[in-house]
Amino acid sequence: MCFFAHFTRDRPRPGSCTRTAFEAVAGLYKLPPHDELVRLLTKQGMHPARAATFSRRHFFMQAFIGSRSKPETTPPTIGFSDFLETMLGLQPADAVVVKMDVEGYEFDIVETLLVDGTHALIDEIMLEVHYGHPYMMHTYKWCRTPQFWCFYTLENATQMYQSLRDAGVYAHHWP
Repeated sequence: MCFFAHFTRDRPRPGSCTRTAFEAVAGLYKLPPHDELVRLLTKQGMHPARAATFSRRHFFMQAFIGSRSKPETTPPTIGFSDFLETMLGLQPADAVVVKMDVEGYEFDIVETLLVDGTHALIDEIMLEVHYGHPYMMHTYKWCRTPQFWCFYTLENATQMYQSLRDAGVYAHHWP
């Protein structure tokens, strides 16, 4: 999952915050019909007036996030750089904070951000980095069926952080 939040100075009102989340499981954020959603949210303790406007205040995209846009995938894949520049229309003056947990795809996404220059739109990024950590591989049997991220190393992860920091992005590990 990749959690993304950006804070803008003038859009839509001063000091406002927009949060956007991506989940790697197709259909996870599919909302029920409006009346059922209001009933469920009210049952969970949300004030009925807020529950009635929930679907207008929250936008759930049925899409994957990746390093490059691939509309032919199901659901479509949106390149993170495209998302930042085109879909959100971020400007350098916006304060942007990203929390990224994308199950190994962080290496490709960060490389793309650095190559195409969209890293300059991000002020801070918190990354959950996936790599073949020897302790985790031994103790928890990670990578018995090798995943592509198993071939990345701690050195690769450290270099990724350093590249972001060298480019002016405050980057650190999460969790």
